[in-house]
Amino acid sequence: MKTEPSLTPVKNPSTDQHTSNGPERRRSRRIRDPILVILYRNRLGSKTARPLDISLEGIGIDTAGPLNVGENLQIALIIGESQVKAVGRVVYTEKETSGRFRSGIEFQEISERNRRIIRLYLEKMQRLRRSDQDEQTL
Repeated sequence: MKTEPSLTPVKNPSTDQHTSNGPERRRSRRIRDPILVILYRNRLGSKTARPLDISLEGIGIDTAGPLNVGENLQIALIIGESQVKAVGRVVYTEKETSGRFRSGIEFQEISERNRRIIRLYLEKMQRLRRSDQDEQTL
């Protein structure tokens, strides 16, 4: 039986500090990596967002404007050659010093197939990072 990766919070690369207020509540390790995120908002159309981190439970994103806490969004993630669709709820939005907004979205509805795509992606990225670390120690 496989075990889940250890829990490790991600720090904001610009400040090297965790960006949410309060104690760490994440249940899964986050990995920052470029993937495409498209948000579909009721009556407001769609917009793209820059992903900051992703886990099996949700995704952190960067947007030009704030999202409404509690708002439900249709989300499409393009991970490699796979498209993952989910419904997520905005759990926080913070204005960054840059004037942009960081938001956390918790997946509310996601199929097991799509959750498996994210899990495989996270495992692949973790292996690649371990490999990079091993090379740096040589």
